[in-house]
Amino acid sequence: MREFERDNPTIIVWCGLTNETVIDPFLFVENTINANVYLDMLRNYAIHQILQEYVFQQDGAPPHFALH
Repeated sequence: MREFERDNPTIIVWCGLTNETVIDPFLFVENTINANVYLDMLRNYAIHQILQEYVFQQDGAPPHFALH
């Protein structure tokens, strides 16, 4: 007999890096992240920690967009 846990709980974490600092990790409470949830995090959390002009790029993600 081999036991294993099904449907392991997961956590979604976002973290930002610049050449000068690390932006504190953000822990999402949602199980699924959509454009609105992600945009809210950027507007209400991440943008306040960035003190300079920046270029935003997702690691390895192809270009995409969401209509609001």
